[in-house]
Amino acid sequence: MQLAPDGIVTYVYPLEGNEKAFGNIFESPERRAEAEYARDTGKMTLAGPYELSQEGMGPGPGIVDEISVPNGTWFFSMQPKTGWISWENTILELMIAIVIDTLLILLTYGGITILQQKRRMKELANTDSLTGLYNVRYFMSTIKRIIERQHPFGVLYLDLDKFKEVNDRYRHDIGDKLLIEVSSRIRSCLRKEDLLFRIGET
Repeated sequence: MQLAPDGIVTYVYPLEGNEKAFGNIFESPERRAEAEYARDTGKMTLAGPYELSQEGMGPGPGIVDEISVPNGTWFFSMQPKTGWISWENTILELMIAIVIDTLLILLTYGGITILQQKRRMKELANTDSLTGLYNVRYFMSTIKRIIERQHPFGVLYLDLDKFKEVNDRYRHDIGDKLLIEVSSRIRSCLRKEDLLFRIGET
């Protein structure tokens, strides 16, 4: 907004960045005609878009509003110099968003994969690969932990008689199936708090 009594701009708001607007508008080739018309008729005028002395354009098409003042009505319009939508910025922001989303997906997937691998490695370290029962390593750590906590417990040890003969006579794949079946049957007889281990060869 400018106040220009007798054509001399004496007030500009906002001032910062608009210092070049001060001066005589009757000396401006682009603004002289409108200024003289307003002076001679006593009516308000709007003109533009035209180059501002402080650089940029104004007023022009874009946001249009009607402002009532004591001696008339002002129509105010404006828009950015490059338009409301900068396709270059929009495309750049879209690409950045895609990259960020992709990185977040990869990080999430990587985190889940690492957790799954850690869980799987722990499972492999503590279980027998054939029967899925806890192995001798986990048995030793469990016994140690129970003893340290001074919890009462009991251990029942079972052995398969003549199991070597089964392997020798029917081959190891039949022996493996026998171990799996025996493990499954024993497990079905246990309570939730009971643990079943395979202490023999893994």
